[in-house]
Amino acid sequence: STSSIGSQFVFFHYNETQQVEDDTAATPSRRIQDTIVHTLYRHGPKDAINVIFYSVLWIIIHAVIHEYTWERTARKLRLSKMKHYKYYDSGFLLMFYFLSLLWGGNFIIGEGYLTNWSLLWEDFPHDLMQFALKMYMLNQMAFWLHCYPELYFMKAKKDDILLKVLHYTSILLLIAGAYIGRLQRLTIVLLTLHYMVELSFHISRLLHYHQKDNIASVGSVCVRYQAIETLLFLVYRFSVWQTLSVICKVATVVLSVITLQFGLGNTKYGDTVVPLYESALYRTCGLAALLLVEAIMGWSFVNYLLSRHGDAIGDGQAKIKQPSRKKNKEAKSDPAKKKN
Repeated sequence: STSSIGSQFVFFHYNETQQVEDDTAATPSRRIQDTIVHTLYRHGPKDAINVIFYSVLWIIIHAVIHEYTWERTARKLRLSKMKHYKYYDSGFLLMFYFLSLLWGGNFIIGEGYLTNWSLLWEDFPHDLMQFALKMYMLNQMAFWLHCYPELYFMKAKKDDILLKVLHYTSILLLIAGAYIGRLQRLTIVLLTLHYMVELSFHISRLLHYHQKDNIASVGSVCVRYQAIETLLFLVYRFSVWQTLSVICKVATVVLSVITLQFGLGNTKYGDTVVPLYESALYRTCGLAALLLVEAIMGWSFVNYLLSRHGDAIGDGQAKIKQPSRKKNKEAKSDPAKKKN
C-alpha cells in the first residue's frame, strides 16, 4: 500500500531493542519491570532511501527560508549579482552550521566525549547507535546531497560550479565513508569542529556585506558591554575565523591520528576474520583522505589570507596617492596658483 511505501522513506530501518537493568532513578520512555528498553539502530543499504527523502525536505526548507528571509534582507542591500549569490549561500549555510553545531555539541557533551576521548575508539566497531546520532549522520549526508540541485536553483556561475561540486563531493564522501566504516563518533566530533570554523566565516561575511557602519550601530547599543563591541569588530575583520581555523585544523589532525592510528590500531580481534571497515587498510585510506582534504583547505586558507593582505596593501597605497592627485588637479584649475 501507499502508507507502507511511504514509511520506507520516512522511518529509520535496522532498529533493535536492548534491555538494561534499572539501577538508578532514571525516567526512561518505556520500562519492563526492572529493566530499561533502549531502541538502537544499525547501518544498512536502506539508509540511502532515508537520505534521498531528507534531501528533498532540505530542498523545500532551503526554498522557504530563501524566499522569506534572506531574499527580503538582500533587497535592502545594494549588492552585485555575485555578492547576492554569496549572501544567499552564507545565509542558509549559517543556519545549517548553527543547528549542526548545537546538535553535535549537545551530543558530545551528553556522551562525555570531552572528558574521555577514549570513547571515540573503545568498543569498536560501533555497530549500534542512538536515534539522535543516526538522525544526525543521515541528515548530514542529505544536506550535502541537496546542495547539487541547489546550484541550478540558485543560478550559480559556471566558474564556481566545479569548485562547489568538488567541495560537496569531498564532504559527502567523507561522511558516507565514515558512516559505513562505523566511525560516526569521530565524525560528529570532527564535523562540530569544522562547522564552528565555517559558522564564524559566514557570520563575518554577512556582517561584511551589511557594512561596518551597521556593525558600529549595533555595538553602540551595547555601550556598557565593550567586549561585545570588540567581538563584533573582530568577527567583522575575520579575525575570529582565522584564529578558529588554525586551532580546529590542528585539533582535527590530532584527533584523527590518535583515533585511527593509535586507538583503533591497538584493537585486537583474535582469530576472527576482520571486516573491511575494520582493517588497517581502510583506516589508513580514510586518514589519508581526511588529511588530503585538510591540506587542500589549509592551502586555500593561506591563499585567502594572502589575497586579503594584498588587497589591504593596494587599498592603502591608493589612499596615499589620492591626495596628491587632488592637489595637482586643484593647481591646474586655479590660475592664481599658477601665477604664484
